[in-house]
Amino acid sequence: MNSKQFADDCLKILQDTYCKGVPIPKAQALIYWHSLKDFPLETLRMAVAVVVTTHRYPTLPTPGQLRTAALEAVTDQT
Repeated sequence: MNSKQFADDCLKILQDTYCKGVPIPKAQALIYWHSLKDFPLETLRMAVAVVVTTHRYPTLPTPGQLRTAALEAVTDQT
């Protein structure tokens, strides 16, 4: 996975859901990328799907919340 795939797949969904179409600032997107790049893209897609359906606040979920969801997705697959 590269940063463009991550932005096109995962960040786009988060942006559309929580930012009302306003682009996520590049510096913030890089923080998300560096925090999550060790996961396969498919795992992050699953994590985003879980967070979008469970996040209680109308704010962008933190990278930590996405990492937790990704780790749970990996655990559930084993």
